[in-house]
Amino acid sequence: TQRFIIQPASIIPKTCTTTDKIHQGIILNNTLPFNITSSNTIVYLNCTRTLLQSPLNCSAASACHAYINATDSISACQTGPVCCTYRTGGSSNSYQIRVRDTGCSAYSSFVNLDTGLSVNRWSRPGLEIQWLSPRETVCVSQKDCDAATSTCGVDGSSGNGIKRCFCNGELVWDPIQGVCTKSEL
Repeated sequence: TQRFIIQPASIIPKTCTTTDKIHQGIILNNTLPFNITSSNTIVYLNCTRTLLQSPLNCSAASACHAYINATDSISACQTGPVCCTYRTGGSSNSYQIRVRDTGCSAYSSFVNLDTGLSVNRWSRPGLEIQWLSPRETVCVSQKDCDAATSTCGVDGSSGNGIKRCFCNGELVWDPIQGVCTKSEL
């Protein structure tokens, strides 16, 4: 597993909207071997009241309030109706941080955030992404797989009906070569 950190989208000056709202935030392709790690704490800003019933921490004690009050460059967010905080991931299928009109219009992310520190001691905003060894090839039908080495079947671990070319018999998936090969035990 390899990890890298990207800078989250910036907030448009004098608004409380991130520059990637037009794309609905960060949405990773769930067929690729990338996902958002559980090391990220997301601060959602300028949220609609519907989020008050969500599993996010939108209380007056959440870290987002301290962040808004201590960060001059996002002063436009101080008038937003709701802000929330949550810790991402926890599984290998966290693929998105959404911003939209029916939720929140801005966000920031912090890797390994210690909310016990004062905001001026928080690390720079960042979003940690991890790369996992590539999984078996995605397929729609058997014709997408090499019939001699693999069979198209539903990936039970994906939870969303994705099919993959699973290796036949004694063959094992080699993620580096991207093929089914004989096991070298």
